[in-house]
Amino acid sequence: MFRALAVSLSVSATAILCQPVFAADMIEGYRPPPATRHVVYHPKKAYVRKTFHECGQLLVEYRPPYRPHTEIVTICHPRKYVLTRY
Repeated sequence: MFRALAVSLSVSATAILCQPVFAADMIEGYRPPPATRHVVYHPKKAYVRKTFHECGQLLVEYRPPYRPHTEIVTICHPRKYVLTRY
């Protein structure tokens, strides 16, 4: 009797617990979410104020109390500002 009860309970439990599995790939009408849109951000153009220097050579003579000698020195000074677009 105990054996018949155990068999009948196991058969009924198997029948009750057998349910279909709903996996994502088995569901009809399933669509994966849309991919995110890739956006490229380009760097903004910038204006830079560049200084152009006018350079010239200058002859410098040293006299006493310094040691007497002569040098040629390059001297630069800003000429104007120019806006350059990068």
